[in-house]
Amino acid sequence: MSRTTKIIWAAGTTLLLISAGVIALTLFWFQRDRAQNLALQKAGNALTQKDFESALALYDQALQLHLPPTKAGETYYGRANAETEKGRYDEAIRDYSEALRLNPKIVVAYWGRGYAFQLKGDLDSAFSDYAEYLRHDQNAGRVYFNRGGIYLQRKEWAKAVEDFSESIRCEPERSDAYFHRGSALAELGELDGALASLDAAISMNPTLVAAYQLRATVHRKRGELERARTDELLATKLAPSTPPIVSPIQSGTQLLDEARLAEMAGRFDEAIDLCDKALETKLGPPIMSNAYMTRGNAFAGKRDWDRALRDYDEAVRIQPYNYDALVNRGNAYAQKKERDKSTRDYDEAIRLNPKMFQAYCNRAMNYFAAGDLDRALADLTESVRLNPKFAEGYSRRSIVLLRLKRKDAALTDSDSAVRLTPDSAEPYVVRARLRSARREFSLARADFERALERSREPHSSFLNSLAWFFATCPDQSGRDGKKSIQLATKGCELTKWKDTHLLDTLAAAFAETGDYDQAIRRQSEAIQLYDGPADVRSGMEKRLALYRQHHPCREEPGD
Repeated sequence: MSRTTKIIWAAGTTLLLISAGVIALTLFWFQRDRAQNLALQKAGNALTQKDFESALALYDQALQLHLPPTKAGETYYGRANAETEKGRYDEAIRDYSEALRLNPKIVVAYWGRGYAFQLKGDLDSAFSDYAEYLRHDQNAGRVYFNRGGIYLQRKEWAKAVEDFSESIRCEPERSDAYFHRGSALAELGELDGALASLDAAISMNPTLVAAYQLRATVHRKRGELERARTDELLATKLAPSTPPIVSPIQSGTQLLDEARLAEMAGRFDEAIDLCDKALETKLGPPIMSNAYMTRGNAFAGKRDWDRALRDYDEAVRIQPYNYDALVNRGNAYAQKKERDKSTRDYDEAIRLNPKMFQAYCNRAMNYFAAGDLDRALADLTESVRLNPKFAEGYSRRSIVLLRLKRKDAALTDSDSAVRLTPDSAEPYVVRARLRSARREFSLARADFERALERSREPHSSFLNSLAWFFATCPDQSGRDGKKSIQLATKGCELTKWKDTHLLDTLAAAFAETGDYDQAIRRQSEAIQLYDGPADVRSGMEKRLALYRQHHPCREEPGD
């Protein structure tokens, strides 16, 4: 065998060994990922079935599987829930903290850890965690209820009234929230308000002995002695044989609580399944309405707008004053470009709850789309007035201010949005566009890259924005043709190569790298698919002409 033949033989053998190694490694990673997912599923099922000892053992086993940080965070969070149920509060607090360290986006862990602190008696720590969770979700009725309990213990009656009122806003059928609000109002001497809250609590739960007893006290303070004696008699009759809270309603409520947690964590299929089970139980109208709304939210998370709308319709039919469902239905209509219907839903939500800052913010975007910048600005200003920590309100207002050519004010708002939610991608995208309009291209690129780092599962419009900037920025400091191709290609794959705008962007990306054959091909496909305004088509045809002349696309930033 000649020396050359030996070299060729050795090289071929080496390539075969490398290929075999790559295949083996791929199979190993695939099998390990599958084993991890199966272990987490089993543990989650045990937790859902309230088999807490099994859940703890299964989560312990899962943690031996060399989980990546995201899955490890979910595992510690699940184990912490089981530990809380078993009364192991120190262990639960430790695991919630570890879940947040590994994955700061599991914000629901603040809720869980706060509850564990509260059960342990560490009220300051509980209060801090509840406040952090409410910064992310201002519609968490159970958290307001728990924090209201802390205010009661501290004898901060006015703050307790505020939190129990917020709990009622989120969950209108909570008789215990009405009862505790009545208790705090009685302590403040606001007897009319206390009586109204206690009446509501008793109408929802006619066997609530403590509510009759407290209402008797309020009647005596008001000089209504006969009514006081009637309530005292009712309380005495009920006390020896008061049954526990009706189990079907309790069960349905617990299922709905779990569904909300799953939906907030992005586990949409699990949330839908839990809502289905909750709806099979006997629910009162407010809770049933919220169950349909939560299932609609999960369908919306899957971008299944039609099924989301059907559930929102049912939620509003059952409870016409469910303003949260109205806002969510308005959002779904906006996604389908049915902006008149969307605006009507926001109008009704604001009529029912003038403090609904999300409705003002979302309605503003409908006005903005219609070119009514003054009304858009007014709504966004009201939104951030109602909630000064609402990052999305500042971010969207910066867009309106930019269109009004108030660039300095726009940058101030955009900076506020980033400061309030530094781990979210969207505020960086908005600020990047603003900085591009200010011709601060290197700063814009830095913000786009920060946004990309913070986006776990970027959606197609997000990818399109980044790819377009990297392909067409008029300054070299902002351009990156290869990265633009990667982002635009991923966006095209997500939309099954049917999105005209992403194909248009992909063409610009190929042109930036000098691959004009691919640029012409993709631009032609984009034009063929396009079915919209003539001026947009004209712009696409002009870019095609540029590529045929072997010129890249350079877009000057607009307002």
